Amino acid sequence: MRRMWVVAAAVAAAVATAGTVRIATASVFCKKKSSVVTARDACKPKETQINPADFNIVGPAGATGATGVTGVTGPAGPSQLLAFAHVQISDDTILGFGGAGTTGVTSSGTQVTFTGNYPAGITADKLVVLMTAQSGAYAVGNAAINSATPTEIVVYVGTWTSSDLSNYNANSRYVAVMLGQ
Repeated sequence: MRRMWVVAAAVAAAVATAGTVRIATASVFCKKKSSVVTARDACKPKETQINPADFNIVGPAGATGATGVTGVTGPAGPSQLLAFAHVQISDDTILGFGGAGTTGVTSSGTQVTFTGNYPAGITADKLVVLMTAQSGAYAVGNAAINSATPTEIVVYVGTWTSSDLSNYNANSRYVAVMLGQ
């Protein structure tokens, strides 16, 4: 008799709600220990939250949102060109210089000295130097790093005539120091 009463109550509830539309406003799906899935704002302690995508019940993607505000431009990245100089050979005049961290250049005969703020732990073997001589003849330029510290890079520079290997005072030298690997 009790069983019939429960069944009758269930049928009555079903009939009473027939034709009624419910709109779910829950934010998560929760699985009970009995494997029943319910929709809730938050799962109860003994329930497990499930992902609707696992059951292929996710709706279509929405429209693309508006473009956000452009962020602030960050600082410039590290430059591999630490120092460069254009030196007039006849009187060691510095015609131009620059590079990441370089604040000054001096030249004296076969030596060009760059001063500035260079990477910590810098040594001569971590640098690469390039040099060329500007001339109207067959001048050759060569350079080598003499020493390097976080505040100073000293470069040997030389020029000579390629036909007879004699010293040659070309018009000017271009020296560039780069950070290697």
